[in-house]
Amino acid sequence: MTSSTTSSSTTTSSTTSTTTTSTTTTTTSTTTSVTTTAAFNINLVTNGDAETGSCQVSGGVTSPVGWNYNGPITQVIYNNPTSGCMASSDPGPSDRGQCYFYGQQSTSTSMWQTINLINEVSPLLIDNQSVKFNLSAWIGGYINQDDTAVVSVTFNDANNTMTGNITSIGPVYAVDRSSITSFIFQQANDFVPIGARAMTVFVTLTRSQGAGNQGSVDDIAVILYQ
Repeated sequence: MTSSTTSSSTTTSSTTSTTTTSTTTTTTSTTTSVTTTAAFNINLVTNGDAETGSCQVSGGVTSPVGWNYNGPITQVIYNNPTSGCMASSDPGPSDRGQCYFYGQQSTSTSMWQTINLINEVSPLLIDNQSVKFNLSAWIGGYINQDDTAVVSVTFNDANNTMTGNITSIGPVYAVDRSSITSFIFQQANDFVPIGARAMTVFVTLTRSQGAGNQGSVDDIAVILYQ
């Protein structure tokens, strides 16, 4: 008798699973932008219309509010029976208000104010020469007299050194007014010069004849624009 033996073999397969974890780091960059709102198309002159504070109603001196001044330059009411020459019905600005500036009893008298441009517009815009200015005023006098007013603007840099040119409007002579007591609108414009950080508005009233200085001005304005 033949004996047969069957051998059974079991194979065990072992599988190793490897898990890879990938970590991604995200960096968020935040940029803060500082925006300066430019003071475009608004009048930067303080009390350019002589309406701030009181106005002279007789023959005295009322110094202009908001301005530095030299001499008796006066903000005076229209239709003053004692001093000044302008009536509210004389040709001039339609929005003239109650008062204007005139020279009182003087050979020459002046007023001025300085405006910090850094508070009004970005220096980068100025230095890129993308900012313009417009200087304007109503300038006048009395009948056939040549008492006059001149309004000018100058610019200074951060070292208080003048930069650019002087821009002026006026004078307006009797011949320009056809010897009529009146105001005539005057204006000039240009680019704000590179490096400008402040501007000064200067008004000079000069007597030509007579006892009083009838050089007159109203609605003085400087506007920045692009």
